[in-house]
Amino acid sequence: MLWPAVAIWLAARAFGTSVGLLANTLHRSVDPRYAGSGSYFRLFMHWDSGYYVAIIQHGYFGSHIAGTAQAFFPGYPVVAKGVAEVISGGRITPLSIEVALWLVTTVASLGVALLIWTLANEVGGRRVALAATVLFMFSPYSVFLLASYSEALFLVFAIGAWLCGTRQQWLFAGLLCAAASFTRINGLFLFIALLVMFGQQFRQQRRPLLSRDLVGLCFGPVGLVAYFGFLAAKTGHLNEWQRQEQLGWGRRAQWPWQTAVHTVGKALNATSPDRRVQFALDLVFVAIAVIAAVLFLRGRQYAEATLIVATLVSLMTSYTYVSAARYELSFFPIFIGLADYATAAGRSRTLLRVVFALCVILAVYNTSAFSLGYWAD
Repeated sequence: MLWPAVAIWLAARAFGTSVGLLANTLHRSVDPRYAGSGSYFRLFMHWDSGYYVAIIQHGYFGSHIAGTAQAFFPGYPVVAKGVAEVISGGRITPLSIEVALWLVTTVASLGVALLIWTLANEVGGRRVALAATVLFMFSPYSVFLLASYSEALFLVFAIGAWLCGTRQQWLFAGLLCAAASFTRINGLFLFIALLVMFGQQFRQQRRPLLSRDLVGLCFGPVGLVAYFGFLAAKTGHLNEWQRQEQLGWGRRAQWPWQTAVHTVGKALNATSPDRRVQFALDLVFVAIAVIAAVLFLRGRQYAEATLIVATLVSLMTSYTYVSAARYELSFFPIFIGLADYATAAGRSRTLLRVVFALCVILAVYNTSAFSLGYWAD
C-alpha cells in the first residue's frame, strides 16, 4: 500500500508551505515595506524560476531572453508550457505559467514520494520505506520539492529509471533516463550509474552483454544529446551549454583543490550572510557525499557509489561547490541506505531521530530563506 507515502507527502507539503507563509508574515510585520510573494503560486518562485518563466514565454533565443537561459535544460519548461496551454485554453498568461510551474512540481513531488517509498520497500521492507520517505521529504533542501525548479520533475524520472533498473526493465530505465537527461545535466551521471548497475547484473547473472536490454538502456543520454544538438544548431558551438555555465556562474574546469579553496573563500568572504551560510553548507554536504560514496564502495554497491562520484567529480572540478548541497536530493540512495542501516534489527532509533531533527532544522532555515528570496543554494 502506498497510502503512507501519500500521507508523508501531504505532511511535508503542509510543513514547507506553512514555514514559507509564516516566514513571509513575520518578515512583513518587521519590515512593512516588504511586499511578499504577491501570490500563493509565487511563494517559492525565486532565482532560477525566472529563467523558466522566460523560456516558456520567449523560448531560448527570443529577444527578451537572458543569454544564460540556455544553461537550463528544457524538460521542465516544456512540460510546464504544455500544462499552461491546457489550463489557459491556449492563451498563455503570466498567471497560467505560475500555476503550471507550481502544478508540475506538486504532481512530480508526489511521484517522488511514491517512488522513494516503493524503491526503499523493495530494499528493506515497510520500516525502511517509512524512514527513507520521511527523511527524504523533510530533507534539508526539500524546499526544492516545493519550488518552481526542475528538481522534482527530474527526480521522478531519475528514481523511476533507477527502480526499473533494479527490476531489470532496461528499456523503461533507458527511456526514463532520457527524460531525466532532458531535464537536468544530472541525467548524464544517472546514465553512467545505470550502466554500472547493468554491468553488475551482467556479471552476477552471466547474461549476454550485447542484448536488447543494453540497447534500451542506451536511450538514457538521448535527452541530453538532443538538447546539446539543438544548441549547437542554433549557435554553432558544440559546447554552448558549458559556455553559458561559465558566462552565468563562472563554472570552468580546474583542479579539485582549487575548487575547495575557492569555496572556502566564498564561505568566509561572500557578499551576504545567506551566501556565506550556503557555501559553508556546500562544503559540509560534499564531505557527507564523499563519506557516503566510500561506504557504498565498501558495501560493493557500485552503482550507488558511481551516481555520487560522477556528480562529485563535476562539482569538485568546477569553480566552487555552488549548489552542491542542493544535489543531496539527487543522491537518493543515501537516504535509502541510511534508513536501511538505522532500522536494522537490534539498532537504536537514536540515529534516525538525530538525523531527522537536523533535517527539519535545516529545512526550516532553507525554506524560510528561499521563500523570502534569499539564496538557498
